[in-house]
Amino acid sequence: MRFFLFSSADPAESEKGRITRLARVREAVFGAQDGLISTVALVSSVFGAATDNFLIIVAGLAGALGGMISMAAGSFLSSRAQRELYEKEIRDAEKKLEKDPQERINKLTSLYVEEGLNESDATSISTRLASDHQVFLNTLIEKELGLSPELPGSPIKDAVTMGTAFVGAAFVPIAPYFFLQGFSAFVTSIVAAGLALFFVGVGKSRITNRPAIRSGLEILFIGATAGNIGYALGTIVPNLLQ
Repeated sequence: MRFFLFSSADPAESEKGRITRLARVREAVFGAQDGLISTVALVSSVFGAATDNFLIIVAGLAGALGGMISMAAGSFLSSRAQRELYEKEIRDAEKKLEKDPQERINKLTSLYVEEGLNESDATSISTRLASDHQVFLNTLIEKELGLSPELPGSPIKDAVTMGTAFVGAAFVPIAPYFFLQGFSAFVTSIVAAGLALFFVGVGKSRITNRPAIRSGLEILFIGATAGNIGYALGTIVPNLLQ
């Protein structure tokens, strides 16, 4: 069964490629964002409880690797579920078309009328589209279901992108503890994570079309808050348990 649009000109193919790349960038941005925020909170908590660099590094690496697996698995399952849903809806649309083509023509006509075309023009367009099975099916999928006839991106590629971005970003707040000791390592970790979060926010603005500086500062604020809360919890909880 063919799920893809009929052949198109190079500009259309270029646009599809751009959208695919944006989807991959989105996975990378959100993976990096989560990797930074969760890890800076974790290592700050451990630092607040015990200033032993070895413990901080072990906890940070464990959190980074565990988070990588969790995020990659979540991305894979989410992408696969979306892909399977698309496949089901497209199969159902094709079955309806094969069962009663005229009813599908009438349905598309009514959709065009709802969009503002007069009934005569809507009927003419629907009838002409019905002369090509694949074009007609693709149009029904877009108009009736609100879906693209093309399947979403690869679940495996999405998972790899998400997991790699998460673990790569997670190393930023961990790295200072390899080279520095005590409060110097803590401050450097927070600053490095903050800068990384700001630039991730700027990158995110390209996807969300929000002001770059505002987006960067917003994520920076969230990360700083997470780090401070983590440090406070790491300081308070051990005292409560004593």
